[in-house]
Amino acid sequence: EESQLRGAALVRLGQLLIGVTDREEIHRLAIEWARAVCAATTGMRLLVVTRAEGRAIVVAAAGDLHGPLTVPASALPAPGRAVAPLTGVDALVATTGVGTWLGVALDGEVWMLIGGRPRLPAEAVVAVDALSNQVALALRNSDAHHDLATQANHDSLTGLANRAAFAVALDAAVADPDRRVALLFQIGRA
Repeated sequence: EESQLRGAALVRLGQLLIGVTDREEIHRLAIEWARAVCAATTGMRLLVVTRAEGRAIVVAAAGDLHGPLTVPASALPAPGRAVAPLTGVDALVATTGVGTWLGVALDGEVWMLIGGRPRLPAEAVVAVDALSNQVALALRNSDAHHDLATQANHDSLTGLANRAAFAVALDAAVADPDRRVALLFQIGRA
């Protein structure tokens, strides 16, 4: 039954991620569905960690974790790697009672750390790896969408807004009846 619940959570996450281009929304969905995978797995513990000013900060937890939880920033795995064991997390082990923690970087901004008591089932590790792959794909799509939008509205040589961007800005400005708009044109050669 746990396997079916984890599978259903992964399918639902995949459905929700289609078409999402906002990185924060992708991270929010990843955390929400990582919690669902955790809830579907007896004994699983989950931490979601970000990095700020060289420190690792726990931003979400699931699976019967309490108290202040700390993770050394040096223990966070490098982006682009599969789920891997963490080292240097003695304080986390002591605080949680979970002897083995695994980590995966969703990107260079958010990490998921998982542990289990008494142990973490292999199927849960596979589920978290699949979840991180879905999120990584959504983040790459988000980056591509952002890059295409930038290319569509900016001159590739100068980086300045192009005619399409000007038309959008002009339409927005004249659509507001309470706003006064003035245009300045330069005709001729500079």
